[in-house]
Amino acid sequence: MLSEFPLPPTAAGAKGATKTVGVDGRVMPWLQEAMQTVTMLESRLQELEEDCKAIPLYEKDRMEMIQVIQDLDAIVQEDQDWMDHMEMAVRWTTYVLENALISSATSSSSDRDQSVSHKGTGM
Repeated sequence: MLSEFPLPPTAAGAKGATKTVGVDGRVMPWLQEAMQTVTMLESRLQELEEDCKAIPLYEKDRMEMIQVIQDLDAIVQEDQDWMDHMEMAVRWTTYVLENALISSATSSSSDRDQSVSHKGTGM
């Protein structure tokens, strides 16, 4: 699992941000929207749980409602964990692709330099 490995150096960034994903250092729009939705759901579920405690219901009904709300909150937490893992996977993929591109550009320029020097010595 990617969570077992430290963040790639480019993800840590000079700003120290934990949510940088794109090359421009910003969170991808779909991930940002999903994170906002999960945060909103968590907040609303907490409000519902508090409201449920204040509603005059039979204790059994109240406990069932609280349990349903807590189950929904657990699902929201799983979604948050999934998004965190997805973000980590995107970071690692970006890191690997950036390094492959840099490595490719470096080896291409050194190959050109070597072929130019070989042509120069052959004449």
